[in-house]
Amino acid sequence: MARNLDEDFEHGEEVEVFTNDEWEPGSIDGIHTYTIYIEFEEYYTRIMPSNIRNPRTHVIGQNGNLMVDGPIEFRKNGIWMPGILINKNYRVHMHNGGIELVEHSNIRRVEELQAAPQQPEPVVQPRGLAYEVHNAFSNLDLPKFMTIIRRENNGASNFKDNNNVLEPIVSYINSSETTLTPEQKTRYTRNIRDSIRQNVSAYIEEHPDLEDNTLEVIQFVLSQDPKYKDLYIETFENECMGGYSTGNRQSCIKGMFERIYTANKGTIQGLCFDEIQGGIGAANACNPVYLELYDTFVPGADIDINDIFQKWYNQFSYDAIPKGENPLRTLSIEERKQHFRNFVRQDASITPRIWGNREFQSKLERSIQKNNIIFETLTIDVGLGKRKRRRNTEKKKQRNVTMKKQRRVRKRKTKGKY
Repeated sequence: MARNLDEDFEHGEEVEVFTNDEWEPGSIDGIHTYTIYIEFEEYYTRIMPSNIRNPRTHVIGQNGNLMVDGPIEFRKNGIWMPGILINKNYRVHMHNGGIELVEHSNIRRVEELQAAPQQPEPVVQPRGLAYEVHNAFSNLDLPKFMTIIRRENNGASNFKDNNNVLEPIVSYINSSETTLTPEQKTRYTRNIRDSIRQNVSAYIEEHPDLEDNTLEVIQFVLSQDPKYKDLYIETFENECMGGYSTGNRQSCIKGMFERIYTANKGTIQGLCFDEIQGGIGAANACNPVYLELYDTFVPGADIDINDIFQKWYNQFSYDAIPKGENPLRTLSIEERKQHFRNFVRQDASITPRIWGNREFQSKLERSIQKNNIIFETLTIDVGLGKRKRRRNTEKKKQRNVTMKKQRRVRKRKTKGKY
């Protein structure tokens, strides 16, 4: 059986960790930090065990039975605030020397290797900075992405170079059309020509079947307006040359190739932030094609959480089950929200790949926040357009009586004037 990712590793426990593209032995020293997502500020951060607690029991740290992808509270400036637990980060003594900081999903117990070997292991994407681009590329719906790219290119080839796919990018950087600064032009030209270009070319030589798609992607990028092209180049170069936080910061060869595709996601996030977040924003500022492309990077982007919420509400509201019999009656507001999360996870449209995607989780939490009043009452259908709030009948009757009296008074005053 697969390990429950919510189950903590113990101090001194023998494990294997996934590092440098292979499993290596070590032993657990303890939890170093927790990675959490702060929904109302929309960013990830690491916090110490002494500053995290279970929101239900208020037990702090590892003894709090903290659940991955579940709600937590973290301490900031002496105040406990809500968040979502993403990773448990362990210190691991490596048998070949040194201490590694490893996320829980990249650790496995030694006995797991011997248990039920005939059972296939579930596919779990490794987490961590080194794997972000590989996971993003794996999540990409490449057939759909390329269908959109080819449709938009419509057979154009003026930015395709079969000898070196990135040379048109360098040519654009040094053109008068770009808004890049002279410093950026110098840096991007040097890094792409001296490092990135050779690595990408070598990768394509080993995988010649990838060349056609890659040429199409470059053609699409350079066919956009300067705002898109400049942000794409900045994103692409920064990620290729800063793929790691320590040591040799350059991305691996495969990562550089994949960033030709995934840099479009970061570019669209920058240009279409309001639309992606579901806000009003500048309604006409984002090219609809960009949003269409962005969805190909996000598993479950076409899933309407509001539809699932409506199913949950229809099944568990006080209209569906009288309050005295309703199983949610005795639950706290946070427990009701968790009940809804579990309901979403069990929906037929939610695959493990979709559920494990952080952007889908963020979308889910925004939906929960939007419908907070319903979790508080289970009786008011806010924003769904299905039911109207009950009106105060007595006040309505009194208002009608008052209006009738006013009409009679006006009639008496005007009678006989003409």
